[in-house]
Amino acid sequence: MKIKKISIFRVIAQLIYLNIFIAGVLSRNYIMLFITATAILLGPIFCGWMCFVGLYQDICRYLGALVKKEPIEINKKIHRWLKYSRYFILIGSLTIGGLFLFPGKAWGNFAAILQGHGKINAAFYFLIILGFASLFTRRFFCRYLCTFGAKLGLFALARPITINKKDTCVSCKCCSKECLMNINVDKINSLANPNCINCLKCVEACPNNSLKIGLRNYFKP
Repeated sequence: MKIKKISIFRVIAQLIYLNIFIAGVLSRNYIMLFITATAILLGPIFCGWMCFVGLYQDICRYLGALVKKEPIEINKKIHRWLKYSRYFILIGSLTIGGLFLFPGKAWGNFAAILQGHGKINAAFYFLIILGFASLFTRRFFCRYLCTFGAKLGLFALARPITINKKDTCVSCKCCSKECLMNINVDKINSLANPNCINCLKCVEACPNNSLKIGLRNYFKP
C-alpha cells in the first residue's frame, strides 16, 4: 500500500500543478514568475512532484512500458560522466547570456500553442522528440539536459532534510533500480546528491523500509 499511496499522491500533485500552469497560460498571468518562485521555495521537490515536463516524461514511460517493460539505461561508465552534462550546459548558458538558463522562449512557444495560435515551433518539436525518447527511457531530459533542475540541485546541496538509510538495509539495490535519476542510493547513508529530485521512488521500493525521511547526517556520506 505504501508504494501505491506515494505514487498516487505524486501524480495528483503533478496534475494539480499542470492545471494551474495551463489556467495561468490561458489567462495570461505571470506564469514563469510563479513557477520560478515555487521552484526556489521547494527546491528539487519541484522536479519530482510538480514539474509538468517530468510528468510528461513519466506518462510517456508508463505507456512505453506496455511495449518494453524495462527502460533503456545508459552504460554506467558513460552515465558517470554524462550526469554532469546539465551543469556544463548551465555554465555555458551563463557564459553566452542565458540562452538555456531560463527556458522562457520554450514556455512562450508552448503557451502560444495552448492559446490557439497553432504555431509549429521548436518547443513543439522538442515535446515530440522528448515524448518519443521517454517511451523507452526514464527522465533523460531531467538527468542530462535540464539546467533549471541543475540549479535547484546545487541550491539543495546543503539541505538539512533528506533520505537516510537505516542499518536494516540488506543491499538488495531495489532503491537504486527504481531511482528516476539513476543514483546509486544503496551506496549512500544520507542522500544529498544534487541530482536527487525527491520523488521518493527509492523509499517506496525498499522491501525492508530501510529508507526514511529525516534530518541529514552531515558526517556520513
